[in-house]
Amino acid sequence: MTSSLKRQAAKGVGWSLIDRTLTKTLGFGVFLIMTSLLPPRAFGLVAMAMVVLAFVWPFITQGTGPAIIQRSALQPEHSDTAFWISLAAGLIATVLVGTLAKPIAATLGEPALGPILTVLSLRLVIESLGTTHAALLRRSLSFRALAVRSLVAEISGGVVGLAMVFGGFGVWSLVGQTLARQAASTISLWVLARWRPAFRFSMRGAQEMLRYGYSVIGSNLIAAVRGRIDQLLIGALLGTSALGFYVVALRFVDELGNLIVGSIGVVAFPTFSRLQAERQKLVQAFLKATEYSAFLAFPAFVGLGVVVGEFIPTVLGPQWTPSVPVTRALIPMGMVGGLSVFNRSVIAAKGKPSRNVALGLLDLFVGIVAILAAVPLGLVAMSLAYSLSTVAGYSAGLWVVRRMLRFEIRDYVARVGWALLAAAAMGVLVAILGEILLTTGPDALRLVLLISAGGAFYVGLARLLRGQLLRELIDLSTVLLPLKDNQDVGSNRR
Repeated sequence: MTSSLKRQAAKGVGWSLIDRTLTKTLGFGVFLIMTSLLPPRAFGLVAMAMVVLAFVWPFITQGTGPAIIQRSALQPEHSDTAFWISLAAGLIATVLVGTLAKPIAATLGEPALGPILTVLSLRLVIESLGTTHAALLRRSLSFRALAVRSLVAEISGGVVGLAMVFGGFGVWSLVGQTLARQAASTISLWVLARWRPAFRFSMRGAQEMLRYGYSVIGSNLIAAVRGRIDQLLIGALLGTSALGFYVVALRFVDELGNLIVGSIGVVAFPTFSRLQAERQKLVQAFLKATEYSAFLAFPAFVGLGVVVGEFIPTVLGPQWTPSVPVTRALIPMGMVGGLSVFNRSVIAAKGKPSRNVALGLLDLFVGIVAILAAVPLGLVAMSLAYSLSTVAGYSAGLWVVRRMLRFEIRDYVARVGWALLAAAAMGVLVAILGEILLTTGPDALRLVLLISAGGAFYVGLARLLRGQLLRELIDLSTVLLPLKDNQDVGSNRR
């Protein structure tokens, strides 16, 4: 990786980290308030609606966007064509989902789902208006603008959601929060990208982008089904209340993964795309990104598994205690999920998205079989089975990437193995402190002490085992928080 690209990537990670730290902290705070005021069934109903929307999202958000990012040379007509394709797909999807909302609700045995799904379908067309702008910003590694967009969206959604929940709107508070967040996101993208579509459409450009986009759509559609099939099956088989407990547990795992690994993962695809013709540099970038993510993610997820038994009752209240074992069951999924991002990014950057489709189908099949096999054992067993099934998809993806890039698997294992061992040792220490040494005192203080002790112990181990990695991270921190960011996102700025 050239020093210039390395610096750009580091800046991207820095702005992405700011983005995720601020927005996830704000969003999580709003989430905590709303969980104390709304019943599990409310979260279950909205989760079921989001499952349905997830099946059509790839057609409006992933068809042309990755094609714009991946192209080595982007012409103005490509951007314009991508915008009109996305908008048309968004309009069609909104009408389709709105029309089928009641039949879908009846099929799932939840009549209350119908009107919620109808209103939430508006999110599809709203999001389609900004997908091209977001792709252009990512292509130019303009993550400062994306961070501002996310912050504005989260604040807007939080204000609307809290105003509605305190106004007594119940489940509609979650609906209002979702739509307000998306509307603010799209408006911000138009302001920050400083690009406007022209009234032109290139058939050749459409064919070129859709040729690449078809496979991406297929891959992301399968990923969407894979990412939501657990919620669909749990909601259909166990009911919306059980789904509410599951969704809250999943929120903890997802938020932690997005905050820690997402800041690196979001930069991976555009960075890997620039290195697609330089195999050795791409190998080094892939291994380094994987090691950084393992270093950050493994102790965080192990720590979550240890302290969540005190965290959820203390922060959310005892009514959410059933979410504790579910959260622990989902820890393996969180740990390998972050690393899987880099597998998929390399495959897409090398122009082979069809391989992600095949991997997604395998992942989906294993996940469905795992969940259905665990149904007689209840919610926790279904959660654990689904979580462990992600290891198969991760392993298959790593095998494909290794064949593409031709690196030694022992190099990969060396970069993640030490982090896993150090995190496991930290988990044992925190568990001992929690059960034996820290049995008295306020719950909040106990949590702070446990987390602090675990973090200090892990950093000490990391310094002994991989001191060079810590020095690299310190060096990168000098460029993680840039004062300026490239805003020239479109070649046909208006």
